[in-house]
Amino acid sequence: MLMMPVPDESFSKRFGVRPRPPQAKPDEVPDLIRVKLWPLIDRFRGHGLPGAYTLGPALYESIGKMAPQPIGDMQMIRDLLREAEWWQVYDLAETLVNKCNRTEAIASGIEEIFAEANVP
Repeated sequence: MLMMPVPDESFSKRFGVRPRPPQAKPDEVPDLIRVKLWPLIDRFRGHGLPGAYTLGPALYESIGKMAPQPIGDMQMIRDLLREAEWWQVYDLAETLVNKCNRTEAIASGIEEIFAEANVP
Protein backbone atom coordinates (compact mmCIF):
# COMPACT_ATOMS: atom_id res chain seq x y z
CA MET A 1 0.00 0.00 0.00
CA LEU A 2 1.42 3.36 -1.03
CA MET A 3 1.15 6.07 1.63
CA MET A 4 1.01 9.77 0.92
CA PRO A 5 4.19 11.55 2.10
CA VAL A 6 3.64 13.87 5.04
CA PRO A 7 5.25 17.28 4.50
CA ASP A 8 7.15 19.10 7.25
CA GLU A 9 4.75 22.07 7.23
CA SER A 10 0.98 22.13 7.46
CA PHE A 11 -1.15 22.67 4.36
CA SER A 12 -2.14 26.17 5.46
CA LYS A 13 1.49 27.23 5.93
CA ARG A 14 2.69 25.70 2.65
CA PHE A 15 0.00 27.47 0.65
CA GLY A 16 -0.25 30.62 2.74
CA VAL A 17 -3.99 30.35 3.31
CA ARG A 18 -4.02 30.85 7.07
CA PRO A 19 -4.73 34.48 7.96
CA ARG A 20 -2.04 36.14 10.05
CA PRO A 21 -3.01 37.42 13.48
CA PRO A 22 -3.27 41.19 13.79
CA GLN A 23 0.08 42.85 14.35
CA ALA A 24 0.80 43.24 18.04
CA LYS A 25 1.30 46.67 19.50
CA PRO A 26 4.85 47.52 20.58
CA ASP A 27 3.84 47.43 24.24
CA GLU A 28 2.40 43.92 24.30
CA VAL A 29 3.58 40.38 23.76
CA PRO A 30 1.02 37.82 22.61
CA ASP A 31 0.63 34.75 24.82
CA LEU A 32 1.66 32.64 21.82
CA ILE A 33 5.23 33.91 22.22
CA ARG A 34 5.33 33.16 25.93
CA VAL A 35 3.91 29.68 25.34
CA LYS A 36 6.20 28.76 22.44
CA LEU A 37 9.45 30.08 23.93
CA TRP A 38 9.32 27.51 26.72
CA PRO A 39 9.49 24.40 24.47
CA LEU A 40 12.15 26.13 22.36
CA ILE A 41 14.26 26.58 25.49
CA ASP A 42 13.64 22.96 26.45
CA ARG A 43 14.69 21.78 22.98
CA PHE A 44 18.00 23.69 23.15
CA ARG A 45 18.70 22.90 26.81
CA GLY A 46 21.80 20.74 26.81
CA HIS A 47 22.11 21.24 23.04
CA GLY A 48 23.43 24.78 22.94
CA LEU A 49 21.87 26.27 26.06
CA PRO A 50 23.04 25.45 29.57
CA GLY A 51 20.80 23.35 31.80
CA ALA A 52 17.95 24.85 33.77
CA TYR A 53 20.06 25.04 36.94
CA THR A 54 22.39 27.54 35.20
CA LEU A 55 20.01 29.09 32.68
CA GLY A 56 17.17 29.91 35.09
CA PRO A 57 19.19 32.22 37.34
CA ALA A 58 20.84 33.82 34.28
CA LEU A 59 17.43 34.63 32.80
CA TYR A 60 16.20 36.11 36.07
CA GLU A 61 19.39 38.15 36.38
CA SER A 62 19.01 39.46 32.82
CA ILE A 63 15.81 41.24 33.81
CA GLY A 64 17.03 42.38 37.21
CA LYS A 65 15.24 39.79 39.33
CA MET A 66 16.44 37.29 41.89
CA ALA A 67 15.73 33.66 41.04
CA PRO A 68 13.38 31.96 43.50
CA GLN A 69 14.71 29.18 45.72
CA PRO A 70 15.21 26.34 45.06
CA ILE A 71 16.60 27.18 41.66
CA GLY A 72 17.14 25.16 38.58
CA ASP A 73 14.05 23.66 37.03
CA MET A 74 12.10 24.26 33.86
CA GLN A 75 8.95 25.17 35.79
CA MET A 76 10.84 28.19 37.17
CA ILE A 77 11.69 29.27 33.63
CA ARG A 78 8.10 28.71 32.48
CA ASP A 79 6.83 30.85 35.38
CA LEU A 80 9.29 33.60 34.48
CA LEU A 81 8.11 33.67 30.86
CA ARG A 82 4.47 33.77 31.97
CA GLU A 83 4.98 36.57 34.51
CA ALA A 84 7.48 38.78 32.64
CA GLU A 85 6.44 42.24 31.51
CA TRP A 86 6.26 42.71 27.72
CA TRP A 87 9.68 44.37 27.45
CA GLN A 88 11.26 41.70 29.63
CA VAL A 89 10.20 39.01 27.14
CA TYR A 90 12.35 40.76 24.54
CA ASP A 91 15.24 40.95 27.06
CA LEU A 92 14.83 37.24 27.81
CA ALA A 93 14.89 36.39 24.09
CA GLU A 94 18.15 38.34 23.69
CA THR A 95 19.62 36.57 26.71
CA LEU A 96 18.74 33.19 25.21
CA VAL A 97 20.62 34.09 22.04
CA ASN A 98 23.61 35.33 24.04
CA LYS A 99 23.72 32.22 26.27
CA CYS A 100 23.39 29.70 23.44
CA ASN A 101 26.42 28.34 21.63
CA ARG A 102 24.16 27.66 18.62
CA THR A 103 23.35 31.34 18.16
CA GLU A 104 21.97 31.19 14.63
CA ALA A 105 19.76 28.20 15.33
CA ILE A 106 18.13 29.62 18.46
CA ALA A 107 17.83 33.09 16.92
CA SER A 108 16.06 31.52 13.95
CA GLY A 109 13.69 29.67 16.27
CA ILE A 110 12.89 32.84 18.19
CA GLU A 111 12.35 34.81 14.97
CA GLU A 112 9.99 32.09 13.73
CA ILE A 113 7.94 32.32 16.92
CA PHE A 114 7.77 36.12 16.69
CA ALA A 115 6.81 35.95 13.00
CA GLU A 116 4.05 33.42 13.74
CA ALA A 117 2.66 35.85 16.33
CA ASN A 118 3.09 38.74 13.84
CA VAL A 119 5.40 40.61 16.17
CA PRO A 120 8.17 42.70 14.62
